[in-house]
Amino acid sequence: MKSFFTIVFLFISMALSAQGNDSEAIRRQMAKVRQSTNWSDPAAAKKATAEIQRLAAKLTGNQNLPVFGGSDKPTPAGKQTEIKPAVNPTKENILRIAERFYNRSYKQLNAIEKNRFDLEYQNAQKNKFNKQAVKTLTSNGANLMMFGTNHHEGCVFLAAAVKADINDTLAVNNFGAYLRIIDSLKVSLPVLLYANTLFDKSPVILTQIGCSYFELNDFKKGENYLKLALQANPNFGKAHSALCELYLKTGRWKDALQELIAGVVNQGCSYMQAHANFQQLADVSSSKSGGGGSGGAGKAQGLYNQNNSSTDDDALAPLVPQNKGKVQIDPKDMLASLTPASEADIPDNEKLAPLVPDENKLRMPQFSNITSVNDWMEGGGYSAAITAFQDFMTTNKAAALELHQVLTEQPNLPPDAVLRDYPNERFAIDCITEMIADMSNDESMALSGKTDNYMKQALESQQVFIDKFQRISKDYVSCMEACPTENPMHDYCAGECRRKYCLEMCNAANSYNKDLQNIFSDCTRDFNESKNRQEKLLDDLYGFTTPWFKKLYSPYWSKIEAYEIRRVALLIIGNTISGYTYRIFPYPGHTDCGSDCSVFVNAAPPPVEEVEKKNPEGNECPFEGNKLSLGVGLCSVDFDCESIEAGCSAGVSISAKRNFKNKSSTLFVGAGGEANLGAVSGEIKTGLTFTKYDNGNMDVGGKFEMTGKVGPVGKNYEMTATLMEGANIEGKNVIGL
Repeated sequence: MKSFFTIVFLFISMALSAQGNDSEAIRRQMAKVRQSTNWSDPAAAKKATAEIQRLAAKLTGNQNLPVFGGSDKPTPAGKQTEIKPAVNPTKENILRIAERFYNRSYKQLNAIEKNRFDLEYQNAQKNKFNKQAVKTLTSNGANLMMFGTNHHEGCVFLAAAVKADINDTLAVNNFGAYLRIIDSLKVSLPVLLYANTLFDKSPVILTQIGCSYFELNDFKKGENYLKLALQANPNFGKAHSALCELYLKTGRWKDALQELIAGVVNQGCSYMQAHANFQQLADVSSSKSGGGGSGGAGKAQGLYNQNNSSTDDDALAPLVPQNKGKVQIDPKDMLASLTPASEADIPDNEKLAPLVPDENKLRMPQFSNITSVNDWMEGGGYSAAITAFQDFMTTNKAAALELHQVLTEQPNLPPDAVLRDYPNERFAIDCITEMIADMSNDESMALSGKTDNYMKQALESQQVFIDKFQRISKDYVSCMEACPTENPMHDYCAGECRRKYCLEMCNAANSYNKDLQNIFSDCTRDFNESKNRQEKLLDDLYGFTTPWFKKLYSPYWSKIEAYEIRRVALLIIGNTISGYTYRIFPYPGHTDCGSDCSVFVNAAPPPVEEVEKKNPEGNECPFEGNKLSLGVGLCSVDFDCESIEAGCSAGVSISAKRNFKNKSSTLFVGAGGEANLGAVSGEIKTGLTFTKYDNGNMDVGGKFEMTGKVGPVGKNYEMTATLMEGANIEGKNVIGL
């Protein structure tokens, strides 16, 4: 069964209006975020956007949220059923319910919604879940339930608030209201009963409990709780209207009429709902007076007889004060056409210009036709849209306060007159405004669904670009690590790595930006089409209501209906501005390589290698470091890898040496001696040296040479000192032949 009556949030207008006093501070916070954010950093920009949205929600949250009414159709009598809560309303059970719904709804959130909630929840944690932090969580949940597109997002905020502070009346009641909205009546009942234990004098909580029992067909408990709500606040119109619905369903017609009037007086229902309930009572009255004897009339008569506390004569008697000199309208005139036959028939105090002046008609504002996603996200388009939305909400709040003031005003009537009702005209205007408001809301929801899909596509495209960016960056690092460490090939290799990196990165960024632009263009096209349809609805609003408004010659009713028409006009404009502002796209991709990829296509030619600088070298000497000595009597011939020396020694020593390496010839003249002891022998030479180089240079010096051998093998040491080359000591192995 469709819920008859849904009361949404406890003290919600109080919680939100308190934020209204801080609107200037919130605006300053938003300006500070915009000025201090590095918008070229995607992560910082995303965080700043989420913060601006949060502040915007707080700024726009100070309007009174609507409380929904019940069914517009007559309902048959219901069968009494006794209902017991599914679980006892204890703290532990409520926490388990909150935990269960929190876990279920969190899994249903997309990445953006999870990030938005996580940021708010972290802020609440930083504040140690104090009263203000819990209040912010439940208020955000209330906003998302009323204005969001995914009830799961509202649920995680509301459930988190309950988990944070199970003794917060507002949090528990709002969570219970959420459960009622999603038709979890039996689960909501213990939550609301627990909220009642926290504060048992709240007409809102008591009315919600009464409506829950009523919708579960436990009419006795429902009536009791609704009456308790009226004990807490006799002027709480929502409880009167809920009782009217209950009495209509149980056939207690006189009680229903009393509560209908009380609900209307205390603004507890819409005019359309009140008219439907009154029509049901009128149908019952018609059946009583002979309008039918069977079928629907007979059934109505039977239902009427259930109210045995009243007689047929007084059940539907007019519940107005007795005529104390006042002029009363004939009841039959209330449903008759009240169009005056002539201007003379209109009382002077009720004359009014019949048309809505053109200057009072609202027009759809102009929207900047931004076609580039760069201009929208980075060129100030989106931030300007946020500012426009905030300005509109300020205007809308002021209009709502004016409407409330008008509805509370009393008509100025002469002493012996009553207010003419204009039921047909007002009913027609209310039907038109509600119909067009519903059409505008449907159009807004359809656009929101399309925009969500576009933003999902944009985020997927952004993720592809991020994956490419990470892969290309990794390849670039690997390429650089593989380059030679020495020039010129190091510079060439590094340049090629950079070229390949930029070629891929440039193409990846251009591809992402192209996809993002196409998605934004489609989204902008759908918005423009939706805006045109909303603008047509705005024109239709005035076009269809004006003929009926012309017939309201009462200053009182015409003023009320004029404000009602303006309310719906603002609703249409607000839906359009919301659709314009809702387009939150990822930022375009930017790289340090630029957007012209053609400059990276062709590889640079490799550098020409330099000729190696090498000095030619001869073949290596096979006996490097050794001296071969061939002895013939007192003379000998010595060979090494650089020279050959021939000489004789017998007291006087003389030899000639040719050095093939430094191209020199040396003559040695001196003294020498040799000793032999078996296999051991030794020789000493000392004297002067005269050296001539092939280039003509001359050098003079001295030499001391000592050789010792064991058999044919030994060691030779030669010490020389010359004018040009200085001192030198050289030792070599000697192999005798």
